[in-house]
Amino acid sequence: MGTLYSTVEYWLVNHPIITNFEWNQTSTFGSSLLFLALTVLTYLTLTFSFHYFPLLPTLSPASLRFISAVHNLFLFILSLIMAVGCSLSAFHQMPQNDWTWVICFPANQTPPRGPVFFWTYIFYFSKIVEFLDTLLIILSGSRSRRLSFLHVYHHAVVVVMCYLWLSSSQTLFPVALVTNASVHVLMYAYYFLCTLGFRPWWKRLVTNCQIVQFVFSFLISGLMLYYHHFTGSGCSGIHGWCFNAVFNASLLALFLDFHSKNYAKKRKDTVWPGITPKNNFSGDGYELKQGQSAVFTTPAGWSGRIWGRTGCDFDKNDNGTCQTGRCGTGLKCHEPGQPPASIAEFTLGDTDFYDVSLVDGFNLPIVVKPVNGKGNCSSVGCDSDLRPNCPSELALKSDGKTIACRSACNVFNTDEYCCRGTFSSPVSCLPTNYSRIFKTACPVAYSFAFDDPTSIITCSSTDYVVSFCSSRNQNQTQCTNHGKNVTCNGTYGLKSLFKTRHLLMVGLTTVISLGGLMF
Repeated sequence: MGTLYSTVEYWLVNHPIITNFEWNQTSTFGSSLLFLALTVLTYLTLTFSFHYFPLLPTLSPASLRFISAVHNLFLFILSLIMAVGCSLSAFHQMPQNDWTWVICFPANQTPPRGPVFFWTYIFYFSKIVEFLDTLLIILSGSRSRRLSFLHVYHHAVVVVMCYLWLSSSQTLFPVALVTNASVHVLMYAYYFLCTLGFRPWWKRLVTNCQIVQFVFSFLISGLMLYYHHFTGSGCSGIHGWCFNAVFNASLLALFLDFHSKNYAKKRKDTVWPGITPKNNFSGDGYELKQGQSAVFTTPAGWSGRIWGRTGCDFDKNDNGTCQTGRCGTGLKCHEPGQPPASIAEFTLGDTDFYDVSLVDGFNLPIVVKPVNGKGNCSSVGCDSDLRPNCPSELALKSDGKTIACRSACNVFNTDEYCCRGTFSSPVSCLPTNYSRIFKTACPVAYSFAFDDPTSIITCSSTDYVVSFCSSRNQNQTQCTNHGKNVTCNGTYGLKSLFKTRHLLMVGLTTVISLGGLMF
């Protein structure tokens, strides 16, 4: 153990490059104000340019996962080294084991040199490397959803903060460096594991730690101000500390806002639509909150499924998973939704066929409503909540609460319940007690593989509204026809105008909307 500690101590504290480091604003690389200004302005210019003028290509999920994994692993290791290196360096560099030195550098007596300042210099450049976080968001194609003000503001201003640490020998920066690097060890470990397909439990812990570090910085700053005003010599870099304090206060406010929006409500008012197959169009890859809607058009002859995913958790690179209806490890679906899921099924052509199926179980109410079509254009679906009365053996639970009702086939996996083997015909595969529960609650939805064929509806020359949980809203949707346009608003939160199809319908304009959830 002693040999290991001596080796670590040499490479992180006593190596000549580290012990002989000195920050000089005329000779050290990156120490000029011009370098700082150009670095931050370049970051902001490129970020806003690529955000508003998408010039960069969108990477494939596989390429994005590989690059993200390398990036996150590198910053995880670097953050760990910086946290350990600065901690050991502070212990060795403080005069005569005087711990007040960590809290208050004596004014005009702390030149920017030695191991502690070396690790601050590395930390300074690590914040520039973290600009790649933004680039990865842009390359993922999710810039509008993930590129928040908090993200850009934090990445740009933290570089200025680190510069002031070095240029003013700012008091308290060793504490700030170690706490921030330690939080980043957790954060980049989480992101790295996500790129490998794992979902660590500590995502919320990372945000909580970020908030705690800002609160801690203000608490320890009170002790620093005591030393500054009452110990005679004062503390070094007090003007830089003032900038740091304002910056930390703004970050604390922004992180608290982020926490309340993402965790306080546990995103219970959100559904992530899933659509397969894509057939060269993009219909999913977004979230719907209560009252929101989205419009997309399918190609001619499309046949596929639409469903809602719930309880999803995606990282900044859109990797993640969902509690119900998951379709791989990404925000965009690249495989069919896994049970349990309430599914709207479409086969489009001169005559459209559509239905809502509970064969794969139930996770949330879903209704398909045709708009101004011809033929037997009836609304179908399941607008009831099956979960409160779901048989215990079928219930899928999270934190003791039923979040979905699985099918008997999914739970028991027998030929009788799955309509296969000797039960693979309408004559031999009959309704069961479980399928009758689904059918009673949702009479116009498919409850098992050979259910009443009248649950399939035919229609032509129509558009469709697919709504989730629409019965929770008291207002009813109103659609009015004006020539070749249809205007809808009301329950679905839709206030948009979209063109209807001609007589021979070869595609589908679908409005996916979210009413009031009951989660």
